[in-house]
Amino acid sequence: MRPQETKAKREARQREERWRRQSAEDFRWMLSHPQGRRVLWSVLQLTGLFSKTFDGTSGTYHQEGRRSVGVDLMLHAQGIDPALYGRMITERMDALTQEQARDRAAADRRQREDEA
Repeated sequence: MRPQETKAKREARQREERWRRQSAEDFRWMLSHPQGRRVLWSVLQLTGLFSKTFDGTSGTYHQEGRRSVGVDLMLHAQGIDPALYGRMITERMDALTQEQARDRAAADRRQREDEA
């Protein structure tokens, strides 16, 4: 090998390593903020990560491709900081529980009003 090729490969590897470190720092920053965790959750939902993908048509391939991106993002987030990923899930489940309680309370209020 020529010295230029070795240097070029080394520089490419260093650039890739800098990009990976920056990406990890960026993801950690995002996971460290409630807004970032909410955005990531929304993106994961958009990918269909938590949905069934088989629909009996060729659309399954498209849906599986989207879901695959979600799996990659989920694994990346878990690898960066499992505790913050867990926190995101806990926050979302708490938010859903609160929404359901509000919906039940509103439905109960409506029923009492209709009975009165």
